[in-house]
Amino acid sequence: MQYQSFPGVRGDSSSFEKLKALRLPSLGGKRFLDVGCNEGFFCGYALHAGAAAAMGIDRSHEATVRAQERFPAATFVCQSWDTLPEGSFDVILLASALHYANDQAALIDRLMAALTDDGVLVLELGIAPSGKKEWVSVARSIDERLFPSRSQLQEVLADYAWKIIGHSCEQAGDPIPRYVVHIRKLRPAVFLLTSQPASGKSTLCRTAFANGSMPVVSGDTVLGRIARGQLVAPPPLQLLVSAGYESTAIAKLTDDIFTAGLDEMLFDIWCAMAGDGQFVLDAYLTDEQEQAFKGYLTERGYLPVTLSWQMDVSMANQLDAQQRAEAYQHYLEQAKPPESLRCFKVTPPPQQGGQVLPHWHLDSPRQGQAVTDTVTVSGWIMPRDHTQLDRVRGYIKSTKKDTNHREFSLTQQRADVLASLQLTPQQCAAPCGFRFSVAKADLSDEIELGVLVDGHAVPLAHISEGKPQAVADTRSMPVRLQRWVKRWVKQR
Repeated sequence: MQYQSFPGVRGDSSSFEKLKALRLPSLGGKRFLDVGCNEGFFCGYALHAGAAAAMGIDRSHEATVRAQERFPAATFVCQSWDTLPEGSFDVILLASALHYANDQAALIDRLMAALTDDGVLVLELGIAPSGKKEWVSVARSIDERLFPSRSQLQEVLADYAWKIIGHSCEQAGDPIPRYVVHIRKLRPAVFLLTSQPASGKSTLCRTAFANGSMPVVSGDTVLGRIARGQLVAPPPLQLLVSAGYESTAIAKLTDDIFTAGLDEMLFDIWCAMAGDGQFVLDAYLTDEQEQAFKGYLTERGYLPVTLSWQMDVSMANQLDAQQRAEAYQHYLEQAKPPESLRCFKVTPPPQQGGQVLPHWHLDSPRQGQAVTDTVTVSGWIMPRDHTQLDRVRGYIKSTKKDTNHREFSLTQQRADVLASLQLTPQQCAAPCGFRFSVAKADLSDEIELGVLVDGHAVPLAHISEGKPQAVADTRSMPVRLQRWVKRWVKQR
């Protein structure tokens, strides 16, 4: 079954629209992991965006084989998310899959443990509309799964820094809205008030941080206490500060400390005064000195936050995400497919006058879908008179020679089909769906998929393999097939 969409092949998921909604962070030089990667769409994007490495895992062998064919520069592994690849990743994506986990909170914890300290987990999930903190059982078109309410998600992510970025694109079969959440490891924040003297730093500390819930470390006060011997400092720092301290020349003394290479000794004292937790720093630093302190903090697991008196909020990130997604779509449309890539051609058979086609649909393979060693053939067939469903069988055979003829029964219940045809399970209890596998070797010749009604063969589609076609020749194929079916129905 085709899930992800590519130029020339339409899947059940609108991959380009989802890419825009995910608003993935910059991937240049980073390691990217897609958990539940399907056919590798997002790994391909990661490489296009400059990632140093892109890896995808999926439980479907067929999907990972297709992915490797499409994006040979990435790495795809058929495995469960119970065991993640070795090493840390800068960006991990889990899209449209969390509800399949037996323990959703444990899976999130496992993915967060695989992130680098500055990494981000991009999570796309459904959030159930409930005012309670609970897991809500939601009936979907194909199954029933648990989804968290907003309060439940907040509890699951309590140990992390997270933000709901916005809505994801709608997807058929999901009765609840999907959201995109960016999640990072929670680090103690250090709020930096490092502007010029007399710019209002101390006033801000006395007002915005007046409740005492967060320690405020004053750079001026620390240097004064060291100079007076009230605060123990390493001997080199103690000597320099004692000799050069003047309350009106703090900036010069700070410069002397950096010039002497004693800045990390001062940084150690600042952090120790805050109890190694998050705090506010009120100290004037030049841009270069502030960058040095930020590097120190980052290496020790802090999150440096520079406070500004004028916050500039824009939608630049959202617009950039849309532009990057459109650039990737254009790249895939223009790129020459790998020489080894073979894709399905699904075409209607020559018209045969007088035949009346049943309702039917071919879920897999689809036009433009990549060919792998084993091909899943699936779909549904419904005769014009649904009470005669038990008289229907399907067949698949070569159109060029009398070999590989195979008949199959309809064995799968398809509630979605009954709903689309406005039938109830009581009106039509017999299964109308089919699903089986065909070896790639059997596709060396064109094969015909059809239906047998009381032994009379009615061809539905011809399936063959070949090189990918131009986008203009393939994108509307499912629509043309549907129109072709409707034309036959009118001939009744």
